Amino acid sequence: MTRPLTVACVYKKGSGEFNGEYVRRLRRSVAKHCKAPYRFVCLGEELAFQFDRPGYWNKLELFRKGLFDGPVVYLDLDCLIVNDVTDIFEYPHEFTVLDNWLHPAQIASGFMAWDGREDLSYILDAYEGSSTRHKYGERAVKRGDQGLIQDVIRRPVTRISALFPDRILSYKLHVKPNNSVPRTASIVMFHGRPRPADLDWRLP
Repeated sequence: MTRPLTVACVYKKGSGEFNGEYVRRLRRSVAKHCKAPYRFVCLGEELAFQFDRPGYWNKLELFRKGLFDGPVVYLDLDCLIVNDVTDIFEYPHEFTVLDNWLHPAQIASGFMAWDGREDLSYILDAYEGSSTRHKYGERAVKRGDQGLIQDVIRRPVTRISALFPDRILSYKLHVKPNNSVPRTASIVMFHGRPRPADLDWRLP
C-alpha cells in the first residue's frame, strides 16, 4: 500500500518574524502547484510541539519518532513555489536536502525530503540545549540545525540539485541579479533578507 505524502512546515507562534499568514500562503501555494495526493501539516499548528526550543531548532522535531508514516517533504516558510512541483514531491527521496549556495561543502535545511517510516529520532536526540546552540552558533563552520543534521545523519544525503537541476533556486543568487525568475525554477528560496513579504511580488 502506498503511503500518503506529507508536505510539512514549522511555525512557532510568537517566535521570530514569521506569522500565520506565511503558513496559509505556503498551504495555498502547494495546493496550486502539486498535483499529487498529499496532506499539508504544520508542526506547531495541526501537530503540536513536544519541546520548547528557540527559532530554527524547532525543525529538529520533524524527526520525532512516529510523527510521519510515509514520504515527507519539508519547506521553510520563506519560500515561494512558482511552478509545478509534483515530480519533485513524488520522487522517492531517501534523504534529500537543499544546496547551501553560500557554503557548498555544507547542506541547507530549507528543503528536506525523506521517508518518514525510517527512525531518524537520533537527530532530535542529538540536540543538547545550550551546548548544541553554542557548537553550531554564528561563528561555527557548520551552523544551526542544518549543521547538526549534517554531522549526525546516518544515511546517504543527496543534494536536490543533483536530482532536479535548476528547479529549486536562490532569490539572492538566481533571481535578484536579473530581476526575473528563471524558467526552470519551481521553488525560490529566500535565505535571510529580503523575505517574500518584503518584495512587491504578487504572492499566492
